Amino acid sequence: TEKSAQEVYSLFLEKRAVKQGLVYNPSDPESRAIVRLACLCRQHENGQGVSDDFKQLEREERSALINYLNADGICQQAFLLFNAPAVIENARNAKIGVPR
Repeated sequence: TEKSAQEVYSLFLEKRAVKQGLVYNPSDPESRAIVRLACLCRQHENGQGVSDDFKQLEREERSALINYLNADGICQQAFLLFNAPAVIENARNAKIGVPR
């Protein structure tokens, strides 16, 4: 059977979550956001630090990130975070507030 773009992407996130050591629930927006954020942070094998840091954010910050990171560009308007992993990596290297 042919899968929709959303289903294919959900399968991708599920496989990434397994490698990152994260729990992924496709119906839980926070779970999806954490896995996507771990991908953006290039945490291919250990996403627990991203998850821990995410959960320490203020409720409003978490909510905003959940909304932005769950927008798929197919059903809802989204932003292309072009080169976002490089920006995050450079922020870590410059020690401007993004912990390793």
